[in-house]
Amino acid sequence: MGLAKWHWLKLVREWKTRIILIAFLIFFSSFSLFYRQQSLDLPLDEARSQYEVTQQLFHIIPEAHFEGELGTEVYDLLAQQQRLYGMQRYILSEKEGNTVEAMVSVVDNYLDNGRTIAENQLRLWEMTDFESYLVLTGTLPDREELQQELAFYTYLDDHQLNIEWNPYSASQVLYQQAELIVGIVLFVFAALLAADRFTQDQKNNWSVTQGNPISWKKQWHQRSAQLWGLMWIVTGTGMLVSYGVSVVRESTGSLWYPIGVFFGEKIEYIATWQYIGMLVFLGMILSYILLLFSTGLSWMIRNIYLTIGLTISVYFIPYIWQLMGPFSSWQPSLYLHIVPVVKGATAAELGISSINTWKIVLSFGVCLLLLEGIFALIFQLIPTKTMGLKRRETS
Repeated sequence: MGLAKWHWLKLVREWKTRIILIAFLIFFSSFSLFYRQQSLDLPLDEARSQYEVTQQLFHIIPEAHFEGELGTEVYDLLAQQQRLYGMQRYILSEKEGNTVEAMVSVVDNYLDNGRTIAENQLRLWEMTDFESYLVLTGTLPDREELQQELAFYTYLDDHQLNIEWNPYSASQVLYQQAELIVGIVLFVFAALLAADRFTQDQKNNWSVTQGNPISWKKQWHQRSAQLWGLMWIVTGTGMLVSYGVSVVRESTGSLWYPIGVFFGEKIEYIATWQYIGMLVFLGMILSYILLLFSTGLSWMIRNIYLTIGLTISVYFIPYIWQLMGPFSSWQPSLYLHIVPVVKGATAAELGISSINTWKIVLSFGVCLLLLEGIFALIFQLIPTKTMGLKRRETS
């Protein structure tokens, strides 16, 4: 206990650690301000674009193709689509929610309109005998995406939620920040914090490397856990400050708003707060693994820059499998990029539907066991001044 306290005091008093923590705290706290500098496509812009695309179809498709029973049905569906997109555009421009109170007798509900649009587009996909079928379907989302849209509108309706017209709302910015944090930022943060946790001890205290009564493995766990605690205190504080700034400057949004998560067979929608909580939980596990890895490397090689480089390079391992193809969906390295796995992008890119969200925790567990086994062997050796390793002498 005394050694752990001494390591803690030494850690929080280091100028390098303080600078890193303050820098990341400022970055996380001001994320909402940086995010607002981006130029994002608003839902209103998308509705306008779809309205114009539908209007252009009437000019591109020859009039003769709209003749007959099938052609007339296509024409009527496109006309209805254009009318619905016009109403969607108006509802979004008013920023009142799913309808406009003053025009409720004229303007339909946004969710009802959205469902009708998706159902019409699915019907258009079925009209394979239409003469301009390729032109028509070239403007449509694919069937899977349309099914997801229907599930999205159903979720909003079941939970009595309004469509989010503002991508800069506090809830939207918070989940975007969570996605950023569990990506490359997590690897950089862990690498910078842990790269020299053992380096100075190994260089300046050679007498303790042979006979320290506290095992190196125990110190490895203690130091990594202390860094992990500081990392998430800073991260959590920064996220809360950023969320508070967003609430003051923009609309609040809803933490119940649906976000799609890939669970193996299909995309299912969960609330924003659940999605953020899941990312933070997975990020906590991954960050602890990275801190163990980086701290262990600092004991082995005692080169700060090499340790930082090796830790950050772990982030790029999943890209290897995009070039040569993975051997199995159970490869732990496939799950180092949390967000693409959770959203189903990894499964789609590699063509393996069995790469899904619930396997992330299992893969991290395998990584943790591998690290424990590898460093248990390494800590039986001691570093020498020539930066090699030799077996620890026993009395």
